[in-house]
Amino acid sequence: MHIFLHFLSYIYSKMFQLKTQQYIIIHSAKLQMTENINNQTQITLMTERYNEQYEINKEADIKMQKGLKKDLTDCVTKVVGEVAMKVCFALTVAFCIGC
Repeated sequence: MHIFLHFLSYIYSKMFQLKTQQYIIIHSAKLQMTENINNQTQITLMTERYNEQYEINKEADIKMQKGLKKDLTDCVTKVVGEVAMKVCFALTVAFCIGC
């Protein structure tokens, strides 16, 4: 009887040990899965932020290009206008001198 009780005690301790190991493995797997989910969430958030910033930069670049194009157009118009005025003045002076 004593040997049988010892055997049952041994079996129970082994079962408890296996159950503890199983709990540790499951807990470790859950922690790893949680960490993977957190990492994936961070990657997703970083990607979204990058895409948002890219769109903002793209819009700013388009506005800047439109502004530069407008500035260039205004500058060319101003220069052409000034040159045209000087040419007209010179032609007027030349015409007056010719008369």
